[in-house]
Amino acid sequence: MLALEVIETYNILKCVEAILTMFINNKTLIVVGGDNIRINLPIIQLNFEKQPGGIEHLFDRRFDAYVIDLEYVPFDNFMKSLREQSYFYRTAKFIFIGKEFSRSLMRKISLNFLGNTMFVNCETLEVSSYSPFKEGSWESADTNLELMGNCNPKGFDVSGLWRNRNTLFPDIIPRKLRQSTIKVLVLFYVPYTMYSNSQKRGIEIELLNAILDVINVTASYTKPHAAPSLQLEIDMNTSSIILGMGFTRFQRFRNTVAYTTDQLCLFVPSASPIPKWKYVYKAFSENVWGIWFFISVVVCILWYIIDSVFRKQRQIYYCFKKPFVLLKLSLEQNHNLDYTFSSQCCLMVIIVFLIFFINIFYKSRFTFLLSGLNFEKGMETFDDIMDGNLELDYYEPDRENFADNSKFYEYMKKHFHNCTDPFTCTNRTAFKKDMVVLRFRRTIRYVAHTYYTDPESGKALINEFFPPVHVNSLSFNILDGHPIFQSVQRILRYFRDNGIVDYYIKKYDDFHSKEDTVDNHKISVKDLSGGDLGNIDTNLELVGYSDDDRISMSRTWGNYNTLYPDIIPKKWRKSRIKVLLVSHIPYAMYTNNQKRGIEFELLNSILDAIDVIAIYTRPYIMLLDTNIVDFNTFVIIIGLGFSRVRRCRNTVAYTTDELFWYVPSASPIPKWKYVYKSFSEGVWGIWFSIVAILSILWYITDRVFRKQKQIYHYFEKPFFLLKLSRFTYLLSGLNFEKDLETLEDFMEADLKLEFYGTQLDFFLDNPTFKEKTWLLFDTEELYTDPESGKPLIQEFVPSKQVDNFSFKILDGHPIFQSFERILRYFRDNGIVDYFMQKYDNFYSMKEDKVDNHAISIRDLSGVFIFWLIGLMINILVFSFEFKLHKEFRCKFNI
Repeated sequence: MLALEVIETYNILKCVEAILTMFINNKTLIVVGGDNIRINLPIIQLNFEKQPGGIEHLFDRRFDAYVIDLEYVPFDNFMKSLREQSYFYRTAKFIFIGKEFSRSLMRKISLNFLGNTMFVNCETLEVSSYSPFKEGSWESADTNLELMGNCNPKGFDVSGLWRNRNTLFPDIIPRKLRQSTIKVLVLFYVPYTMYSNSQKRGIEIELLNAILDVINVTASYTKPHAAPSLQLEIDMNTSSIILGMGFTRFQRFRNTVAYTTDQLCLFVPSASPIPKWKYVYKAFSENVWGIWFFISVVVCILWYIIDSVFRKQRQIYYCFKKPFVLLKLSLEQNHNLDYTFSSQCCLMVIIVFLIFFINIFYKSRFTFLLSGLNFEKGMETFDDIMDGNLELDYYEPDRENFADNSKFYEYMKKHFHNCTDPFTCTNRTAFKKDMVVLRFRRTIRYVAHTYYTDPESGKALINEFFPPVHVNSLSFNILDGHPIFQSVQRILRYFRDNGIVDYYIKKYDDFHSKEDTVDNHKISVKDLSGGDLGNIDTNLELVGYSDDDRISMSRTWGNYNTLYPDIIPKKWRKSRIKVLLVSHIPYAMYTNNQKRGIEFELLNSILDAIDVIAIYTRPYIMLLDTNIVDFNTFVIIIGLGFSRVRRCRNTVAYTTDELFWYVPSASPIPKWKYVYKSFSEGVWGIWFSIVAILSILWYITDRVFRKQKQIYHYFEKPFFLLKLSRFTYLLSGLNFEKDLETLEDFMEADLKLEFYGTQLDFFLDNPTFKEKTWLLFDTEELYTDPESGKPLIQEFVPSKQVDNFSFKILDGHPIFQSFERILRYFRDNGIVDYFMQKYDNFYSMKEDKVDNHAISIRDLSGVFIFWLIGLMINILVFSFEFKLHKEFRCKFNI
């Protein structure tokens, strides 16, 4: 029984029932207390006295309201049981019934961030509300109740409560807080969170600091005290924000809007360097060695037959002597080939010609391989992983992403290896090369540059295996119902939409997109004397954030939502709208294949969600100026994502793109220039100075004592060997002139600059100002040299600006709100990133290898064809001589 008379109890219950009917009609609610709380509403009754162990068995769903009788239910026990429920959320409404409400109770409520609270005094029948944070501080939360009205026992009049219905459950959170502190649990996850005292503490830590600085809140960062999951749960219960697990959903925590995405990829061991001794046979492919062996056998047999017929050398000894002669000639050793018959002379010409070209190709390739660091074949297919019999470390639910490949799926189950520390397995992948790991791309990119790079070759020890498994959205985990959630969400959206999030992410992306060219720089004075240049920091520093103050309305309208209804249906039932498609690769393209552009495919998906059909049309003229076209005849415009169009309203940005200068790539170096390109001008000058000085000194010395004037050859050999090595290396590959890397290179080249040009061929001899995604899509198909496979244009870093891309919808059109709502959903859940990846021909983690492939049959096809024709001629000549028994003497001495 309540500590009241029966009639007073009846009055309170009627008052509570009226409040619940007013605010929580047709919603689920639970009453926690004694048996005498009877409300004529659908409720779940829980007698806390009979079930002192808690309410665990009842919470299999969410409740919108709680009625708690504090005479029977200790508040601490109630909150302990409540925190353990996976379906509990703190934005529910709480009605507390009791005789008195102490300041300590108010303090406990504020510490648990129960914002929607109302109190009914069972003695005075007063109804009060509570706004703990109205003063703008969490440390010194207000503990005073605000009287809103009372339960009139005569007529149960709650009209006073109706007048204050918007402040009865206020949950008022100020936009600015006064130096409050929030506890943040940091779980180590590179590069999002790191336990470091340096400036780089992680993307999420820096981003959260910037957001909290806007609302004047300080974060108190803590680490989990122990590794077991039980201890982690305890830490989570005492923390308001969790960092480092943005892709995970925690119980009792609410995720903000996603601030970025990351791709989950398989990472495999990089290819091992080829041992130097293997270069002896690595210069040629297996097919070339096989054909060369076959040719040698055929030549030796034919040679033996000819000699046995004309020279009567029929002993088997002579047959085995021929291969040694071929080997001797191949090693450039002298051998006397004195023959007098035409068939013999013809055979010797074939042998000399064949060995001459084979020797040139072999020596040039062998010297080239010795002059650099070359690698074995890397793992590029699932069969390569299975052939290597490697173990795999991954989170078991992610295995379902490989269900389509049944063979590899079974292999993953059989070779699964669970690592308690993820970097232990990653280290095995990089150094022992006996594992494959499933990791986030940005994590491996960040650590690979520092920890997983071969110091000798500069190559990554771990490589990305394409394609990515799937894309995960990353967000902040904030305690459900915490008053800071809406402020963080609002500022995070602003940061993301205006490129501030991208700024923080770029600081941790060790990611360079310029092509990795072969090392063809000239040997300079620096190579001979040592020294290095410092790194130039090009990062911007965020100074602050301009917050916008919203206009608040003091008066509350009872029918505010229906005063200006503007009711737009969610489904349009196959309505048709006209869309202007302006060509802008790769966002919108005039093609008939499956790839018609990012905005085209994204627009179709959004319109399909609201049951609208798009009719696409092209502009009749080239759109150099968006003000000369009457856009009133179109509802949506795609292809002008970064522009502002008159009489059109921009949706929220779905992505950003960077503007870069794109310059002509370096031209191949003509072969004749290799003679002096081996040394830089500085080395040539020093070399000639040394030669001149030593020649003079030696000349004077020899003239006095030995009467010898020539000393140049004593010092020529070391420099000549250095020059010969470098010349052979350059000659064995395709090398390029110096790139345009600085603004001074622009001016020295005297190139014209194009800012908004439309001529594609203009790229080949002039710099242009274009978006990064544009060039990444087009370069592979249109601007690649078919001989070298190198792009004909390249990126000039750093970028000049970042543009937001959005859709243009006719201002005032009723489809705008539905369109923007779905676009936000697509962007926040990684669907936009899915469409973006389809048009990104950009693979960054595959190591760019030096051209170290063995010389193939295709490279020697002309030599082998000549040998085949010569062999046929030789056989015909020999057959003619043998059949006629006539020797055509040919005095020929090689």
